[in-house]
Amino acid sequence: MTQSFRALVPEDLQQARPCEHLFRAAACTVLNTIEGGRSPENVARRVYGGRDGEPTRILLRGTTTQATTATTGWAAEISQHAVRDLIASITSLSTAAELIQRGLLVDLGRFAQLRIPGRTLNPADAGTWLPEGTGTATVRQLAIISGATLNPRRLIVITSFTREMDEASLIEDFARQQISEASAIKLDTAVFGTQADDGATPQGILHGLTGLTPTAGGGMNALSGDIKQLIAALATNNAGKGVIFIAGPSQVASLKLLVGPRFDYDVLASQALQATSTVIALEPSSFVSAFSPTPEFDVAAVTTLAMDDTAPGNINAAAAAKSLFQTDSLALRMTLRAAFAMRAPQHVQYISGVTW
Repeated sequence: MTQSFRALVPEDLQQARPCEHLFRAAACTVLNTIEGGRSPENVARRVYGGRDGEPTRILLRGTTTQATTATTGWAAEISQHAVRDLIASITSLSTAAELIQRGLLVDLGRFAQLRIPGRTLNPADAGTWLPEGTGTATVRQLAIISGATLNPRRLIVITSFTREMDEASLIEDFARQQISEASAIKLDTAVFGTQADDGATPQGILHGLTGLTPTAGGGMNALSGDIKQLIAALATNNAGKGVIFIAGPSQVASLKLLVGPRFDYDVLASQALQATSTVIALEPSSFVSAFSPTPEFDVAAVTTLAMDDTAPGNINAAAAAKSLFQTDSLALRMTLRAAFAMRAPQHVQYISGVTW
């Protein structure tokens, strides 16, 4: 936890991770709908008790009172760290979340757009070697190039619960599991995609790149050929020292079986790359992401949901629909603004259709 969080919350309230208060806030929002209470804050006071529930109540006040989550000394500190800790907590489920932790993470705040300076690595910028007492040092103006433009997009997670689940004492656990798993899947699919920014889904880090040609033949020769290609492509663009590899679970298993512990690069597995047999190599310090400090929670009890996890559209006779009123269920929706990009686009390279 950072100092700002410690300054806002007494030390004896800091036992729970910041993201726990985010999941508690979601649970209290759902319970408040069931009980017909006056506010989720009152539910938090009853469920989590006196001082132990204070961070959750502050977070709930911040998300229900106008513009308070951006106010220092109010809910800003808790909400910012709760969101960042939420990302950290799903690194076991999401490879993109792991990459976010390794890259540059900035605060999105309420900005409509953030421009991040580009990353260049030019040894000439480092200065001049001189002998003692003679020579003249060169003077160079550091080049600040245009880098990533972060356009925030909304990540929306909708989950539904039966009333029996909502009334159970495990509602916080249900909320944690479903929000975490759903967020993990969507993060990986978007971050490691080739899609352009269409105004809804952010641009994938592979967009605009030409994939390298996979080495034919399979086995160890193909694996070593592909790895050398990826490293060489990064090195050509002054990257590669801190490279990590990301691949589908099958390719990660093959790599470990063929090479074993002699391969000392970090390797991460992502289900999003499995179908295309894609292997990515990137410099994590060139990856930048941003999240808003204000997750928004909404609960519905009498609406109808289009139960489609691929391309949901308007509800019609052909759509798989679920009436929350008829099934005595509730739906929880979390909305979070997020953005990500590469500060140096060529600091990520990939090969699709590998043969090993």
